Amino acid sequence: MVSKANIVPPTPTAQRLVRLILGFSVSVALGLAPYLGRVHVPLFSPLLDLLPMSVQDTAIPLAAALMGLVAVTVQWYAWQHLTRRSLNRMFLTVASWVVLGFLALFIVQTLVVARVPFGTHGEAVSFLVGFSRPVRPPCTADISDSECIKHLSFNTSRIESFWGDRPIRLARLSLILSYLSFMSGFGLLVGVLMLQQSL
Repeated sequence: MVSKANIVPPTPTAQRLVRLILGFSVSVALGLAPYLGRVHVPLFSPLLDLLPMSVQDTAIPLAAALMGLVAVTVQWYAWQHLTRRSLNRMFLTVASWVVLGFLALFIVQTLVVARVPFGTHGEAVSFLVGFSRPVRPPCTADISDSECIKHLSFNTSRIESFWGDRPIRLARLSLILSYLSFMSGFGLLVGVLMLQQSL
C-alpha cells in the first residue's frame, strides 16, 4: 500500500503536457465539430456531407485526430524563429497540397459515391460504390448506379456484396484518404496564415 507521504505531485512540465494534450485533442475537435460534420448548423452544409454514412464513422474521428496534429504542428512552428521568406515558401507548398487534395477528393467522390433520390421532396441518400460496377442482374449496362441501388434496395450490405468486398474497401480507402488530405491541408494553410500574421 502506498502512503500519502510517498505520492509526488506532477511536475509543472507534466501538468503543462496534460493541459496541452487536452487542449489540442478536445478543444480542436469540439471547435471544428460543425466543419467536420458531427454538429449540423442551420444553413451550413459541412464537407462531411460529401461522404456516405457508412464512411462517416471512420472519417470523423480520423479528421478530428488529424486536426489536433495540425494544431500541434502549427504551435511548434509558432515557437520557431521563422522568416517571412520561409513562411511564403511554406504557404505555397501547403496551398499546392490543398489544391491537389481538393482535386483528389472531387474526383474520388464523383467516382465512388452514388446519390439516390427518394421521396417527393427531393431527398437523397449517398452510398459508397466501387470504381466500376459489375454488369450482372439485376443491374444491366444500360442503367445508372443510382437505379442499380434502387433495384438492390437501400441495404448497404447488399450493395457492398453486389460491387464486391475488395472494390468497396478500395473505394472507402481512396475516399477517406482524399478527404483527410484536403482537410489537413486546409488546416495547415490556415495555420500558416496565422503564423504569417504573428510576424
